[in-house]
Amino acid sequence: MVKNGVVKDTVAKDSAAKRVLFILMGLYRNGAVLSTLTTIKYLDREGFTPELFVFTPGEAWPELLEGTPVTYGLRPGERLRSRAPQLVARLWHVVRRADVLVGGLEMTPTFLAVALGKLTGKPSVGFVRNSLPELLRTLPRRYATLTKRLYPGLTRVVAISSGIQASVEALVPSLRGRVRTVYIPLELDKVVRRAEEPLPEGAPAEPYLVAVGRLEPQKGFDVLLRAYARLRERGLTHPLVIVGEGHERETLRALATSLGVADGVVFTGFQANPYPWLRGATVFVSSSRFEGFCRVIAEALAVGTPVVSTDCPSGPAEVLDYGRAGILVPNEDAAALADGLYRLLGDEALQRRLREGGPRRAQNFSTAASVRAFGEVLSDTL
Repeated sequence: MVKNGVVKDTVAKDSAAKRVLFILMGLYRNGAVLSTLTTIKYLDREGFTPELFVFTPGEAWPELLEGTPVTYGLRPGERLRSRAPQLVARLWHVVRRADVLVGGLEMTPTFLAVALGKLTGKPSVGFVRNSLPELLRTLPRRYATLTKRLYPGLTRVVAISSGIQASVEALVPSLRGRVRTVYIPLELDKVVRRAEEPLPEGAPAEPYLVAVGRLEPQKGFDVLLRAYARLRERGLTHPLVIVGEGHERETLRALATSLGVADGVVFTGFQANPYPWLRGATVFVSSSRFEGFCRVIAEALAVGTPVVSTDCPSGPAEVLDYGRAGILVPNEDAAALADGLYRLLGDEALQRRLREGGPRRAQNFSTAASVRAFGEVLSDTL
């Protein structure tokens, strides 16, 4: 049940609201932090009193933080080397009064939730938002060691897709029975409303393809550019719009030039509101090498844009209902991605069916459904 914008937990609970301390490293502008703060915003205040501990000051999300107490381990201008005792004291103060500790992201926030939970006798919950094996391959070896030592101590684990749940249980078999899949919460009404805003000046006037994400190796934009080059060879005239910023920007520009398609590729950079780009596109394409869930695919469904995605581990197949709500192609295969796009662009009936069905499919990932499920996890934990 939703009342005054907050999801009401229907699970039986004590009359006193339980204090839930969420731990994050920073309030960064990324999907993981957005998901954590959205969960906090809509959590049932009759059953739970959420608080947030953030290690470093940084970007804020005032629209999501309103009404939630936030403690920063370090304040503006402070450095860990000289202020470590103060950081520990601030963390200990909020931990002592909490009933349950939640690592809002895998690795360090969850390591702390487990360790502090053991130290204080409080239950701990860890979110896993990325495939742990894939993530650990990108990190120093000590993270794998800490994961195998500390994660078994979690009271519960929340995985944002069933594929992520399987990866957790395979890596840490002792957690089987304590992992639950809870999809990320999407403010669908907000997405649809913001998508109605006009496209920025300079947007393509003709039909275009769109991809959205950080310009990093995980997102596979190099694969997408190679697929786009194949489509151009087959006579495609649609521009390709890539919305996002990241370390690979210049590398990708150079690749587009070397492939001879730079004249058809638009790099918009960071866009505070990417949703008009999604709504205005003929097709949204995801070329990720791995994901946890892939929020932007669900957002594309919500605004009625047909989707072609790599079937990467994990998330896209679940979001697209295993190919019923969009087209899935083999991972890291530019030829297959080009074929999937070519097929969809040439089939108006399929485009129409996916446009009509997308918003219905997106309802599976609503804020109400997600936060209610997380509230049940907290109730079980406590």
